[in-house]
Amino acid sequence: MAHDGTREAVREGLPVGAAFVERAHGIADGLNGRAMDWTELPVGGCFRINDMGDCVTAESWDEVWEGHRLEEQAWMLCANGRYPAADVEAMTPEGIRAAYDDPDFQPDCAFYTERYDWDVEADQAEADAVPAGAFRPGALMRCGALTPWCQGATLSFCVHGPCVETTVLDVV
Repeated sequence: MAHDGTREAVREGLPVGAAFVERAHGIADGLNGRAMDWTELPVGGCFRINDMGDCVTAESWDEVWEGHRLEEQAWMLCANGRYPAADVEAMTPEGIRAAYDDPDFQPDCAFYTERYDWDVEADQAEADAVPAGAFRPGALMRCGALTPWCQGATLSFCVHGPCVETTVLDVV
């Protein structure tokens, strides 16, 4: 076992290879089952796991990556779009660590965020202000503020999470 906890030993000085990067992506897939909507997250640290805004708690992140520090770094290099997977596959363990520790690479900007008490309060105030069912996926909506051209149109709403599509049923 490598000194950083990597389960399958990788040799220092040699490229990690495609199987290693695939394994890193496989480990990252374990985050998907722990994803939470922004409004469901507890107050505290959390990590974004994809471009759709899905997040996991810092505890879930740590549990999934426990014992896989080098894979975590490799995945973050690939998942951030800074390095193509082929470039990471060609890196040595030392190269992955160096790229990850490079001051120009700031993974916290892409992955880490925090949910604060005021986020919870704002989400609750927003939920209280919006009528129940107003933004359900596929819901039909009545609206007086829109002109007739929008009748039957599909609109998208994005509020702290995945976009929801709603069809305008009628203009009143």
